[in-house]
Amino acid sequence: MAYYWNKDGNVMDREIRRNETVTFFTNVRNLAKENGLTNRELASVLDINTAMLWKYCNGTTVPREESFEALTT
Repeated sequence: MAYYWNKDGNVMDREIRRNETVTFFTNVRNLAKENGLTNRELASVLDINTAMLWKYCNGTTVPREESFEALTT
């Protein structure tokens, strides 16, 4: 599996970042559901497509470090 990662690109960092990404997006998706937002609406709010939201939530891929920071601020 290939992940976009930080400049060091070390394997441990990848696994930690993947877990952080899954946790973050799963929590955001659960909060959105609790507030009546669909996955499509949530993806729109985050300015990503629904397929990418699904991939982030399932850990299939992770956003680039800069993109993740932009989403979390």
